[in-house]
Amino acid sequence: MTDTESHPVPQPGFDAEAYVRTAAPAVGLALDADEAKGVATQVERAAQFASIVAAALNDPTTAPAPVFAPGAIRVKGTPP
Repeated sequence: MTDTESHPVPQPGFDAEAYVRTAAPAVGLALDADEAKGVATQVERAAQFASIVAAALNDPTTAPAPVFAPGAIRVKGTPP
C-alpha cells in the first residue's frame, strides 16, 4: 500500500484557503487572516476524510449488507 492509498488526499488543485476566502463571506462569516487559516486547515482535514469515504464507496469489492442485526436483536425470518 502506498502512502497515497493509506492517506487519501483531496482532488489535485483543491485550495482550502481559497475555498474559505470565497465561502465565508457567502455564508456571512467575517474571518480575520488567522481565523481563515485555521478554518482552512479544518476544511483540508474534512476533504481528506471525504476522500477516504469516496474511495470506500467506489470500491467494487464492497457492498452494503443485505440485513443488519446487531447483538441479540433478531430480524424476522433469520435463524437465531
